[in-house]
Amino acid sequence: MKELEEIFTKTDGVFIKDTSIIRSKKEFDDDIAFLRPSKSMNNLLVGYVRKKNMPKEWLKKIAPAFTIIVGKDGEGSHSYSYVYPYEFLGNSNTMFLLPKGEYQEMSLNQKLWYAQAISFNRYRFSYGNKPKKDRMMKIEFPEPHELPSYVNEMLMPDVSDIPEWFLEDGYDKACWYLDHIDMDVFESQYRGELEPVSQNVLNFGKWKEYRIKELFNLYPGNGYKLIKMEEDDKSDINFVSRTSKNNGVVARVKKTQKKPFQKGAITVALGGSVLSSFIQDNAFYTAYHIMVLMPQEEYSMSNYVKMFICTQIEANKYKFSYGRQANRTLKDIIVKLPTKPDGKPDFEWVDEFMKSLHYSKAIEKL
Repeated sequence: MKELEEIFTKTDGVFIKDTSIIRSKKEFDDDIAFLRPSKSMNNLLVGYVRKKNMPKEWLKKIAPAFTIIVGKDGEGSHSYSYVYPYEFLGNSNTMFLLPKGEYQEMSLNQKLWYAQAISFNRYRFSYGNKPKKDRMMKIEFPEPHELPSYVNEMLMPDVSDIPEWFLEDGYDKACWYLDHIDMDVFESQYRGELEPVSQNVLNFGKWKEYRIKELFNLYPGNGYKLIKMEEDDKSDINFVSRTSKNNGVVARVKKTQKKPFQKGAITVALGGSVLSSFIQDNAFYTAYHIMVLMPQEEYSMSNYVKMFICTQIEANKYKFSYGRQANRTLKDIIVKLPTKPDGKPDFEWVDEFMKSLHYSKAIEKL
């Protein structure tokens, strides 16, 4: 492990007083992208500035293509980091990182890993403690040769058949592209399995309320620490934490003496990204403050039904915060479901409704 400043050289962006030199479109061969901090890569680009109009000191701060850019400031956007595929000049609220010394031959995959890892460390900073000066550069990270094996093995997507103008012009052209794709082909591959269910049927006022404990058996997770687990990229056992990304999965691990939870169960984060709820598609262990939900024996639930319920669970996120977690109240969270004449949930209707939604074929992959 080394501090970030031992792996990368940091260069701060520039302050542009006269913004009239920034143009929204690329017009000249010497135009350079001008970037700002953003929590979305689509919003990094402010516009373009000609090299011809730059002071000499700015020319030294032009980052080469495939350089890591890090936001130092900006409401809600500090610390987000990306590998930008073109030359760029960053504003004064950004910095860029170039591998130094023995790390100069760092691969694109490795740069992408570092950019993501830096973004993951944004929790260390706040409005009053932003990653300016050397705060970010003092954080320790693995050296390139210490990175997980999947970093170097992962294949980058082939974009050779995508027109250059599409990659350069970004979001606007992406929207144009989506507007002009063959929708018949797109729909045939991703549309819902069934015809749309009449929206008139969504009469929530007549649906019955069920508490989570009435539908599921709740089991506390394992409470394992990932650093004490043995990671194995080839394992079919996942490790689930309280993150809201990647189905909650942060690693694959080897089996312990304890039997893992079965696939098909729902995991719910009780803290952190509170109430993030996912259907697990592999056997799994969990970190702290994860509840595992399994349907009660009398209920047979498809993944469509489970996803419908997960969405309702997550809709209660606003009730919780860092100081108010869901460990005591999850069991009493209410979900609404259509009912049969005998008063039991009408899961068959939920199945048909979910299969009628746009792009519901993606759920089949579960």
